[in-house]
Amino acid sequence: MMNRMEILNEIQKFEKDFIAAGRLASKLRKDATTGTKMGTGVHEIDIVTSADLAVQEYILGRLSKSKILKSCELLAEEETKFTNGFAKKSNYVLTLDPIDGTYLYASGKKMYKVIIGIHDKKNPLYTFCYFPEWDCRQINPKRKLTGSANHDFCVV
Repeated sequence: MMNRMEILNEIQKFEKDFIAAGRLASKLRKDATTGTKMGTGVHEIDIVTSADLAVQEYILGRLSKSKILKSCELLAEEETKFTNGFAKKSNYVLTLDPIDGTYLYASGKKMYKVIIGIHDKKNPLYTFCYFPEWDCRQINPKRKLTGSANHDFCVV
């Protein structure tokens, strides 16, 4: 098992992959098929696309080659092939929403994002958020971003 600093150092090595995953979502949008999950009765919550699944598999496929796989539990938005390979019990949880804002994504809007996080079951330790098609400076032009105009990340 990796300790906190090892996990944080390791996850940061994958940030280029997280950006590539967002670009994949953008590329897949035109041909993405939609379906339903959960069954809450709220279409905006229940929607899932083939791109959600592909993006999640892309990210988890990259992370599966890392020690993070056995050092973190996984809380993922979708159920895919790689979701079962993560630790069953750990002090750390990797969270993943491959396309946060799936309803917006499927509707052709640009304000969707890829979100990856790690927490210790009490406190957030790391969050990476990438907007593939949207310039975050539109939210608050005075805010200084770490990274580029369309992604931000934070390590606590």
